[in-house]
Amino acid sequence: MRLFMVAVASSALQVGCGNPSIESNEVIQLTSCDPLTDSLCRPIADGHSLVTVGACTAASGSRVSPLNVTVQLSGSAWANPPDPTNVRTFAASLVKDTCTHPVFIADTSPGPVRIDAELLGFHATTFVTLGPASLVALTIVPTPAVLTARQVNTISVASNVRGANGGDPSRGTRIAYSITQVVPSTAVAYVIPSDTDLQSTTPVQLHTDSTVTSVTIAAMATPPTVPGTGAATGVSGTLTLRALQ
Repeated sequence: MRLFMVAVASSALQVGCGNPSIESNEVIQLTSCDPLTDSLCRPIADGHSLVTVGACTAASGSRVSPLNVTVQLSGSAWANPPDPTNVRTFAASLVKDTCTHPVFIADTSPGPVRIDAELLGFHATTFVTLGPASLVALTIVPTPAVLTARQVNTISVASNVRGANGGDPSRGTRIAYSITQVVPSTAVAYVIPSDTDLQSTTPVQLHTDSTVTSVTIAAMATPPTVPGTGAATGVSGTLTLRALQ
């Protein structure tokens, strides 16, 4: 897996009177995988994609004991944490290898994930920005699934949305509902609320008057916008409900 170098925190320490200070990047270097060159690297906020981190010692000279490195996340979780009770902290001993390459699973919250590493008292920091997940399928689920003829109807409406590559929609994805057709054309049908957050627990309801015999509802899911990342693709779907005579 190819890695690229990213900026690290630069805190200088004095190693002795009259000796030059040592910069953090002379001891520890922090990297993350590059999605432009690594097809397995997917910094996407879909609760599924993987991001590889590299923490390496740049210190020269022979070692007689392991160097212990700790890498912490501000969000998301390591794929295989050594301590399952602390999924955001990864610790390793560098014995023969000069690097460790833990992998984290991106959560569904888009935006920057801060990564901090510590080795021999030296620190490095970088950020990986999780982009919003593109969407590939939307299914409108009504309860009940039919209208009652010659009665005022209230139908609960939900949307099942699937992200690309088997992932989930990112937090902040919005759903907009609209009525595209109602029969007869003089009948009344509307959705409240017509625009909502996908993760909202507020009920969405379709209301019709007693003359409606058929109504078509459309839903459009739009991923959030994250500065510094590419635009994600939205998805739409429709559903027609008919009255039982």
